Order: sequence, then structure tokens, then C-alpha cells
Amino acid sequence: MSQLVLDEVLDIPTIKQYIDVIGPQTFLQSVTVFEEIVPQYLEALDQFLNDSDALSLCQQAHQLKGAAGSIGLKRLQLLAHDLQQNEHPEWTQLHAQWVQRLIKWGKHDILILKAYIREYHA
Repeated sequence: MSQLVLDEVLDIPTIKQYIDVIGPQTFLQSVTVFEEIVPQYLEALDQFLNDSDALSLCQQAHQLKGAAGSIGLKRLQLLAHDLQQNEHPEWTQLHAQWVQRLIKWGKHDILILKAYIREYHA
């Protein structure tokens, strides 16, 4: 996997810190827990988008941002960060795109993270 892709998708310094502290296997367990709950986050985002419930959409994005950031999923964290800020000047035009990107990249980015952990820190 190219370094460019890794840098776009992952927060490598955060991941390395966690692995140094808790070890790759324990960190991988945390990623697995996130992987199990992320479909609930994404389904809720999609539902709130369909319901035009901006407040709930922003709250759910905030929760996803924290969860993704806690395991070094940079791209998901940044998308969720933008989505949680309905004061953002482009929010009205872009929030649906951001939700779709989160749905599109959610599982993909988790697979990249798991591969990174296994390849570089197993």
C-alpha cells in the first residue's frame, strides 16, 4: 500500500502511539469493536439525512468523529468533523455528499487500518 494512501486514510502517529502503549493485538481488538459498531453510526447518519434531521445528523457525526479519531481513522474523522458543523458555510450544499463519503469509505478505511496493523506491527 502506498504511503500516500496511508497518509490520506490513517493518522499514523496516533496509531503508532497506541500500538506502542497497548500492543498491536489489543489495538486490533479496538479496531474490531469499531468495525462492529460503525454500521450503526452509518445507518443512523443515512436515516437522519433522509429525515432532514440536521441536529441529530450533527450529533451522530460528532460521535463518529470521536470514535474514528480514537483509532486513527483520519479520513473518516475529518469527514465527520465537517459534517458535525452545520454552521460550516458549505454545510447545506455538501452535507449529503459527506454522509455518502462516510458510508462509501467506512468499511474500506477499516480494512486499510487492519492491514496496516498486521503488515507493520504484527
